[in-house]
Formats: sequence, C-alpha cells, structure tokens
Amino acid sequence: MDEGEEIESANESAPLLRSTDQRNWIGQRNTDLRENSAEWEAIGASGALAPSASQVSLESDYDGDDLIGRFDDPSRKAPRSGSQGSLVTILSLWTTMMGSSLLVMPWAVAEAGLALGVVLIFVMGGLAFFPTTLIYKAAHYLESTLKVPVVEFQDICSRILGPKVAVVALLVSLLNLIGAMVVYWILMSTMLYQIGCFIYENKYPAPGNITDPSVIPDETGLFFKYWNEMLTVPFYLVFLVLPVICIKKPTFFTKLSSFGIVSIIFMVIFVITKIMTWGFHVKETNLDFKLVNIHFPSLTGTLSMGFFIHNCILGMTVHHSRPQYKARDTGIAFLMTAISYAIVGGGYYAAFPNSKDLIADNFLKNFSNREVLAFVARCLLLFQLYTVFPLLAYLFRMQLFYAIFGKVEVSYHFVVILNALCVGTCLIFAALYPRIGDILRILGSICGLVYVFTLPLLLDLVVSARTGRKSHLRNAVYVFLIGLGLANFIAQFIIPLHV
Repeated sequence: MDEGEEIESANESAPLLRSTDQRNWIGQRNTDLRENSAEWEAIGASGALAPSASQVSLESDYDGDDLIGRFDDPSRKAPRSGSQGSLVTILSLWTTMMGSSLLVMPWAVAEAGLALGVVLIFVMGGLAFFPTTLIYKAAHYLESTLKVPVVEFQDICSRILGPKVAVVALLVSLLNLIGAMVVYWILMSTMLYQIGCFIYENKYPAPGNITDPSVIPDETGLFFKYWNEMLTVPFYLVFLVLPVICIKKPTFFTKLSSFGIVSIIFMVIFVITKIMTWGFHVKETNLDFKLVNIHFPSLTGTLSMGFFIHNCILGMTVHHSRPQYKARDTGIAFLMTAISYAIVGGGYYAAFPNSKDLIADNFLKNFSNREVLAFVARCLLLFQLYTVFPLLAYLFRMQLFYAIFGKVEVSYHFVVILNALCVGTCLIFAALYPRIGDILRILGSICGLVYVFTLPLLLDLVVSARTGRKSHLRNAVYVFLIGLGLANFIAQFIIPLHV
C-alpha cells in the first residue's frame, strides 16, 4: 500500500476526524474522562488533539504482532510520575471484579453443582479475560494511528465500529450501572436490617450459627413491625443515601472506597475460617448435594457479571507505570478472582453443614443475626457499599448527561431529578423483588453478551481487516464465542426465577 492509499484508507476508517471541530470534541471528551478516571479506579470504571487524517498511517505505525499494550517508544516503558505499579493495578482489578458477586457465589455454585461449578468458574474467567486483551489491542491501534490517548471503551467502539454501536455500548453500560445500584441498595438494606437485628437481639441466646432465614427472627414484635427488611429499611436508606448522591462531585468517596479491599479480604478469610470449622459435608447420597446441576446457567450468568470489568478496564489501567504489562497484570487479577470465587463459592457449598438448598443468594443471610464475625462482615460491607454507591450514581449521570447534553456539568435540577428516579428504581426492586442472584445473573448475561462476547471480538476483526491480517480461523472462533454469549443470555430465561 503506497502513501496515497494509506491516507485514503485512514480517511475512510476515521471519517469523524475530517473537521477541526470534531477533533476538538474528541480531545475535550478525553480530557473530561481523564478527570473522572479516579472514579473508575475507585469502584473499578488526555487531552491531546488528534492529528489530521493525512498524517495517519494504518500500517506503518501499528504492528499487530506486538505484545498487547506495548509501545515502541522507550519513554513509555519507563515508570511515570503519579502512576500506579503492577501490584496496585492487580489489587484494584481484583477487588473491583468481586464486589457483590462474592456474596452470591455460594448460591450460584449450588445452582451448578460443586464439580461443574468450580470448572465453570475458571472457564468463564479465561473467556472473560481474553476480550480484555483485545480491548488493549484496539486502544493501542487507535493511539498509535490517531495519536489520541484512549481512556474510554465507548470511544473505541465509536471510532472503529461506528456511532450506532457506541450507542448500544452506552446503553448497556448505563444498564450495568443502574443494575449495580439496585443490587447495592438491596444489599445495603439487608446489611442495615441485620445490623439492627444484632443490636436488638444480642441479649437473647442463640441455638446456633446457621439458621433458616425464612424462619427467624420472629417478626411479630413492635420492633420488627417498623424494622422490616423489605417494607421499611429500604425506605430509611433514602434519608442516608439521597443527600450524598446529590453532591456534584463525590471525590471524597473515592478515597473511602479504597477501604473496600479490607471488606473483601475479611469476607474471604471469614469464609475460610467457617470452612475449617465446619469441615466438608459432601455425601453424594444426599439428594441436596450435587456435583452437576442443570441450573448451571445461573452460575454462568452470575460469572458474566463477576468477571465484568470491560467497560472500565482502560480507565482503571490508564495510569499504569509500564503499559506493556497491562495484559499480564490483568490476567493475574482474573486468576486471583477465579481462585477467590472457587474458594468462597465451592468451599462454602462443600462445607455448608445444613441442606444445600438453604444456601441464600447472599451467604451472610445464612448466619444468625447474633453471629459476631458475620456482624463485623456486615458492618464492613455496609460501609463499602455506602461509599461506592455515590460513585455509581455519579458515573451513571456523567455518562447519561454527556450523551444527552455533550457535557457533564448540567443544571442541578437535572441531577436531583435523575437521582430521585434512580432511588425510586432501587426501592421498587428492594421492596418487591430483592433477589440479587436473579438480578445479577440476568444483568450479567446482558453485559457479558455485549461487552465480553461481542464488542471486543468485533473490534479485533475490524482492526485485523484494516491491517491486512484476516484469518478464517479467527472468524470461526469469534463466531463460536459470540454464540456462547448469546446462549448464556437465552438460558437465563429458560431456568426458573427464584421466588
């Protein structure tokens, strides 16, 4: 391909760069996203102008055979001031991926069976990790050809796949954020409810740690009339949460949210101590113990959310001191997450001393309100959820307002109205259907289909075609993976909901 053909190809592949105004828009968008990258890092989501298309060479600047995320400029390989190292990156990705999915994992493994469940955890982890390398590859392609730092996955989709695909990516990202807020609200309601019960019931003797949550506590007294997990406590949260999410920039919570790693580590240690205390109860003669269960799509849907970090992976690694190690560190984080899920999910299921059918979709609900270690875990988790929720609300309105108005800062009235609508949605689910297992698996299958099994693969196909590296084998493999994502999504509506 000669220079003229390269220029024409660049113009066709980057039509949005033909005017100065559009180049300025991209630069401004990257500046806005860079300013808000701390929020992505906290929960786990550069302003140079792009060159003209005549300065872009698709093949001379980009080498598809390079390692993912590696740049030939030696200055990019040296640690940069204010950047984060591999350990911080790995821990940030690890804690971000787990989150609320850790609480659901024992229930999800019970839905799949012990043997099949553990295998699926590592298989889904590998399947979810692979697309992140393709996202890094696509970002490298744009940065090396357009000279524009990319910190937003939706920008990549818009530049390579077109604005219509970027709209789909935005809608699914917004769905993911509002779904996360719903799950967080349900969990905060449950944690607050059980903490209140601990304070109220602590003076009464408890027959044991493991209880059937449908039987106790006795909710006939006056206290439980006004302290109800579904009918009152979720509404009490409005007075605690609504004021803080109306703060225009919740930068204070980005510092507190880093405390989440303490909560995650404590819950993992808590489960390990319970496993060691209980021992394993895995008699195949018991009808409720299963090595394989036909409801395994509940686990694959949950894992699609449990390993979902693809929409903010670029923002969370944008400050990596050595970009050539992004893929390696991401792989380590995915492996750590899979091991954690296997320990908490598989270990808890195998050691649970009562009927496996009693495992709740929030494993902390299987412990008595008077269990001290469970009380500490609930307090830590409530604090973590309370500090992260404002960031979720902020990211939701930031993406929505930017899509509608082209800017993040809008009239405060819009902020209040949007927050009220979000809180109202959370209250509806918390009061009528607080089943986080079903919510996570269905939401995870949607996000997984779009962000894990489809968009990154389509990006790589387009990039490979533009750089002359087409492969029929790659096409066949990608079609198969997209089919897996679609089958995972459809399966969520075949297995029954839990009522």
